[in-house]
Amino acid sequence: MNLPNKLTLLRIALFIPMIFLMIANIYILRTSDGFWWSYMKYVENHNLPTTYSLNGLYTKIGAIDIVILLFFIGAMVTDFLDGYFARKNNQVTEFGKLWDPLADKIITTLTLIYFAVMNYVPFWIVLIFVIRDLIVDGSRVTMAKNNIGVEASIWGKLKTLIMTAGIIIVFIYQLVFSFNIEKITYFDKSAQSWAPFVVSIPLLVAAGFSVFSGFLYVRKIWPIIRESK
Repeated sequence: MNLPNKLTLLRIALFIPMIFLMIANIYILRTSDGFWWSYMKYVENHNLPTTYSLNGLYTKIGAIDIVILLFFIGAMVTDFLDGYFARKNNQVTEFGKLWDPLADKIITTLTLIYFAVMNYVPFWIVLIFVIRDLIVDGSRVTMAKNNIGVEASIWGKLKTLIMTAGIIIVFIYQLVFSFNIEKITYFDKSAQSWAPFVVSIPLLVAAGFSVFSGFLYVRKIWPIIRESK
């Protein structure tokens, strides 16, 4: 097995520690939910500033998010390196064409679902990516069975690039400004309404590219679908 394919498998393997860390953060948030809602109610009733101890819930969730972010960045670095070495050393393989984009989807989809569960981004944004990927994966299988090239399109690559940037921005926003968009932020009340939306703009742009690139895949297999009727 050549180096690019090993890097692809490494990216898939990073899924395992990431999912354990995400489950840990979700557990911490869910089991502490009642306490923090009571705390915020107390803050509102006594006109206190919306701050909280650095030794509390934010520190735990933020620390784990930092590790998840580092794993995510590491996965995206391997994505760049496997493509670079494959082209440089002329080591493009059918395995790489199929599994390289699939490895990206495993990592990015996992992270987006985590964002939705933690209320970092709206659920419907994540749903767009998940539905698109299901359609594209089915299309790619059909294309492979019918000897149609399954390499990633430029639009899919743009989607991945913008989505990667968007995911990193969301992580940074959460680490710097809040532990949960809907509960506690360091913004004043007016900023709380628009800040999460602004942070989500790169993901919205990526969602647009995602839908368009998905349409291109469906268009490729549409003649096959029509013939099978």
